[in-house]
Amino acid sequence: MNEHDAKLTYLKQRPQTNVEKLRSDLDQLEKLVGSLRYLEAEDVKKIPQLFDQVDEGFEIVDQSGTDLKGERTQWETVSHNFEKQAASFIRILGGRETLHHLRSVIHPKAEQWWWYPDRLLTQSRKSQAMRVGFWIGLAVVILGVLGFLYQSYLAPDEATQVSLQHSFNAENLADKGDYQAAYVEIDLAIEAKPGQPDLYLLKGVLAEQLGMPETAAQAFKLTEVGSPDHLTFLLSRASEYLRFGLYERAINEAQTALNIDPEQSSAYLILGQAYESSGDYQNALDNYRLADKLATEQDNVQVQVISRMSIGQLYNKLPAVAPTDAVIPAP
Repeated sequence: MNEHDAKLTYLKQRPQTNVEKLRSDLDQLEKLVGSLRYLEAEDVKKIPQLFDQVDEGFEIVDQSGTDLKGERTQWETVSHNFEKQAASFIRILGGRETLHHLRSVIHPKAEQWWWYPDRLLTQSRKSQAMRVGFWIGLAVVILGVLGFLYQSYLAPDEATQVSLQHSFNAENLADKGDYQAAYVEIDLAIEAKPGQPDLYLLKGVLAEQLGMPETAAQAFKLTEVGSPDHLTFLLSRASEYLRFGLYERAINEAQTALNIDPEQSSAYLILGQAYESSGDYQNALDNYRLADKLATEQDNVQVQVISRMSIGQLYNKLPAVAPTDAVIPAP
């Protein structure tokens, strides 16, 4: 590539408008904060400066009346992620003395909170200590009251208590990989109180693992009978497969669910978790982002929060994956 072509390429890639410049700076900030713990001191120093640029960019673009709802959400997510990593930022930067020196040069305003992570850290620790003391005292009172109410009015019948104990044992044994003993326990739980779909679901997966396909099929049939609909059954079984580390089966179940409802955010979340657990981080990122997008549109707060947390954790785990590299599949 000659000098002229290189210059044209640069000009095409360079943000042309204030909105493009804001988005570019915001994406760069998100990438740096997401991979903070892997950065060197010189790169960490860029983070508060980028916060300054993005903050200024919002002020400029706001004057044009452009809708920045998506960018505001991204800004809040990045800011929250940075706040959580205040201690890491200070440590990698070189300690509080280095931070104080930088501030003495920049002279940031009080509202530029990103220049004061040491204060954030101090406030967080004080608040946490106060909350712990308050909640411990409150918990003692509440537990006493709840214990009395539970024993007096809410304690389940004996059959339910027996079923709960056996199902608890079954789950613990399954988590340890002792499927035979777990199967015995889940059968006892069902015997004590039949008709519970979640118990039949666990029995079905255990039966599959023990090489009993007919028993598994019958258990899954009873699970679906007790489920609100076929879609709910598929998502429940996908989640159970995920818990057992059966990632291919979880992916197949989630994809079958998407054939029924292509905008089912929970299915994309399960796909993201299955792909991440199996080491396919790019596919995991794509599905987490789509789960977040659909959950936001559908006001599904639970899936939205889990998806965003998973995205942030994935950036920390694999800093080379930048937000701008993610390809969102069409629903």
